[in-house]
Amino acid sequence: MSSLVSFIFLLLSFKDVDWSRTKACSIGHFGNIIINLKGRQPQGIVQPGEEFEKLREKICDELRALVLPTGKLAKLKIDFKEDIYHGPYLNDAADIVFNINDYSYDTSFHFEFGSNKIFGEHLYHQTGTHRREGIFAIKGKGIKRANNIGEMDIIDIAPTILHIAGVKIPSDIDGKILRNCFEEDSEIFQRKKQTKEELGLFFGEITPMSLGREFSHIYPYKVAPFLKFAGTILSPLVYISTRISLLIGKIFANKDLKTSYTLELRG
Repeated sequence: MSSLVSFIFLLLSFKDVDWSRTKACSIGHFGNIIINLKGRQPQGIVQPGEEFEKLREKICDELRALVLPTGKLAKLKIDFKEDIYHGPYLNDAADIVFNINDYSYDTSFHFEFGSNKIFGEHLYHQTGTHRREGIFAIKGKGIKRANNIGEMDIIDIAPTILHIAGVKIPSDIDGKILRNCFEEDSEIFQRKKQTKEELGLFFGEITPMSLGREFSHIYPYKVAPFLKFAGTILSPLVYISTRISLLIGKIFANKDLKTSYTLELRG
């Protein structure tokens, strides 16, 4: 019977979910929980504000009570998205992000409903996997030897490389130059940060790329209704005015007018 239930469960997908009764779901295999928020999800039922915050806290409390197959209480690191992410696409991120026992467990590794168990065997029997903390090493002229850079972020790498290469850094780029990895008497350490503001063409207007990238997802929604309205109203008006002009031309046209018009063009 248990095997039959498991087999039937494998046939399910997100299309079988009753979203009108679903408050949260997990998508992805690194602890992403998304609240079925009204106004954001297509069939959201959780009200923004107090109801949303209370549900997040309740889910976190239940996660902290999670017991591992070993019988021990799981050690979880839980973050709200606004604590680790920022930017114009923050609303698209998972509302809760967590890992179990310092990434000792993957979460929801199967696609959609690959299992009806809370814990199961790993599909690939990996001995390691991704984690938020990575390894950064740098070597070259003006770089300190045997130096511990300390805390840094992945977004610091791009501006640091651009600075070393002597390339102007876009003013809207995230991250900072890792000057603590340069020798203090080196040219790259003493060199001032060079920035530039890129310009782009957005809907016929020359616009700083920083603004264009930040609001590019908004422009179509803002401009499209006006363009549609203008097209709907102006197209028949242009057609009617053109036909009227042609009609007037036919009514009042005569040989002398045509001759003078031709002479004027030639002159």
